[in-house]
Amino acid sequence: MKTAISIPDELFEQAERASKNMRVSRSEFYSLALGKFLETRCEQEIASKLHDFYSTSSDSPDSALSAAQFPIMKRSEW
Repeated sequence: MKTAISIPDELFEQAERASKNMRVSRSEFYSLALGKFLETRCEQEIASKLHDFYSTSSDSPDSALSAAQFPIMKRSEW
């Protein structure tokens, strides 16, 4: 699908340099970048939902376990 977007000049120049360094077309570069952004966002949403569940849910199987897991989840990179 073809589309037109507006981005700041500096961001465009950075993307141009990066796509040339990666030896991929501009279209492929933007597709890769958008895909990675959406993947990361999805992972962050899942982590947030897990955090919300384990920190507030009375359905949690073991509140002591949940309390122990929370500090570990905060340190982990999702």
